[in-house]
Amino acid sequence: PKRVIAVEVLDITPAISNLIREGKLVQIHSMMQTSNSPLMTTLDDALDELMKAQRITRNEAMRAAIDKKRFFAQAQPRGR
Repeated sequence: PKRVIAVEVLDITPAISNLIREGKLVQIHSMMQTSNSPLMTTLDDALDELMKAQRITRNEAMRAAIDKKRFFAQAQPRGR
């Protein structure tokens, strides 16, 4: 079987730096989701892109997703 890599990318913005400095690491993922930085990509977004490109199956994406409930909602099969 072939392997592909799903990459999460964190752009160190002043807001992210502040969260790290204050020890609010739990909030970083939320900040990534709402960021308009083109450099930030969550793992779930990377999985969704791989699934759309048909490089991985929906089941493989679901298995690796961090926020499974949110991922399942946005990764519903199209046209159903």
